[in-house]
Amino acid sequence: MKRMAIRQTLRSMALTGMFLATACKGNNEAPVNVEHTISTRSAGLEVARVFVGADEIQPAENTFVYGQTFYTNFEDMDGWVIEDGDFFPELEVHVVSQQGDTLLVNKNLFGGYGQPQDVPVLHGSLTLAYPFLSNEDYTVHYKLYDAKGGAAFYTEMELSLVPDPRIEIVEDGLTAQEVYLFHERDGKVIGDGNLPVGPPLSMDFQMLEGFTPKGGKMELGMAILVTDASGHKVADVKDALANTSYDLLGPKEVVKSTLTLSKGRIKNPLQWQVRLWDKISGAELTATATVNAE
Repeated sequence: MKRMAIRQTLRSMALTGMFLATACKGNNEAPVNVEHTISTRSAGLEVARVFVGADEIQPAENTFVYGQTFYTNFEDMDGWVIEDGDFFPELEVHVVSQQGDTLLVNKNLFGGYGQPQDVPVLHGSLTLAYPFLSNEDYTVHYKLYDAKGGAAFYTEMELSLVPDPRIEIVEDGLTAQEVYLFHERDGKVIGDGNLPVGPPLSMDFQMLEGFTPKGGKMELGMAILVTDASGHKVADVKDALANTSYDLLGPKEVVKSTLTLSKGRIKNPLQWQVRLWDKISGAELTATATVNAE
């Protein structure tokens, strides 16, 4: 229930869409479905409706929480070349920062497979993790096109990426670019503040700065305190990193505090607090997440 580890962080991913009507994402529950502003352009391929959704609550229009996956859905399409009852869609995505830097390019996301011509919806998904950063703005460009012809359809959406609002951070010399909750088994960021009981979870600190290296190593302390609404201590660890030192971190690596919740009388909400400090300089950082156990 308590340890520190270093691992590669979740990277941004562009994933293939499922070619079924049931693959429409983020349009099932009203709290999740937020209207977004998207610009489109047709070049021979017609799409009646384009909409964006996510599996978790989105904070605002064209705004997502760091680590969140969102889905761009293309509904009721026309203009494909049909061969033996199938069409051959392809999708590519590239993401550009506000400064004009291209951070992600993925092509051939659908793999060139033929699909029945009556399939009504295609979608592409994108996970907004490193190299994307919170408190930054980006533009996501999709190109949906016919692999057997020249028809295409383009979308462009500007978005803002924000940190998890459920995590309060107090910095005193030690800083982290990103602090987020992570589902170890599923390999994804927890963006809705609901922690499952049973699987291992973690609070991850990415791109730490402000510590003083010693002999090419860093020496950190980590205090962990988890309490429920009744004041019961679910976890209380004075220093999970006692008598240890670690190699310096790269930007894609994280320091994490792990936690496994067990079934029992836990009263929501929980306060999951992690204090990191540099044992050489005394610089410290405290993150407190307000969450619910499910």
